[in-house]
Amino acid sequence: MENAAVSCPCALSSLLVLIILACCSHGAIAQSAPADSQGTPVEAIEVAVPIIDKVDSGHIGSGYCGSHSDDASPVVNEDVFRKLIAPDSRNSSRSAKDRCAFLKRLKVDFSKHSLLNYRVNGDCFIRATAKVTRNEIVKKYTLWITRIYGGCRAAGTFEGWLVVDKLLPDYDVEAVVSERDEWAPRELLKP
Repeated sequence: MENAAVSCPCALSSLLVLIILACCSHGAIAQSAPADSQGTPVEAIEVAVPIIDKVDSGHIGSGYCGSHSDDASPVVNEDVFRKLIAPDSRNSSRSAKDRCAFLKRLKVDFSKHSLLNYRVNGDCFIRATAKVTRNEIVKKYTLWITRIYGGCRAAGTFEGWLVVDKLLPDYDVEAVVSERDEWAPRELLKP
């Protein structure tokens, strides 16, 4: 009988500890972020946005065709785009017209599409890749840019332009730049 009486308080203590742990973990689960069927937090789910058309300036040693400052939104409106490709562009010098001539190759219908612009600085063989994602939970598009150094010691700039389906209203747009660890393979450096 004594053994039964001694084990009973231990069993009650263990049961009490299990109940407290269950209550604490249940509260933590109730406060955590919503998740999909695989347990991935919904905030982390981003859908790839197809790129309909794209052009880039290649690596250019001086100047760029850019439509905005570094801290502005990557979204380019139709008026700005039309000025950049107009024969009497904002900078009437011959080199500026030549520098922006590649933009005329873009097939963009602003009633159905949005135009995104990005620019990275680096060495004279700088390259970049870009992709776009959309997060419907936080209502945000992200332009993911990867800067790829080419192994040159002189300075340079790389600029890219992407045509995507028209961005949804009330969504934010941000650009995120990351670095690639190694230099670009030589085949990427060819114009």
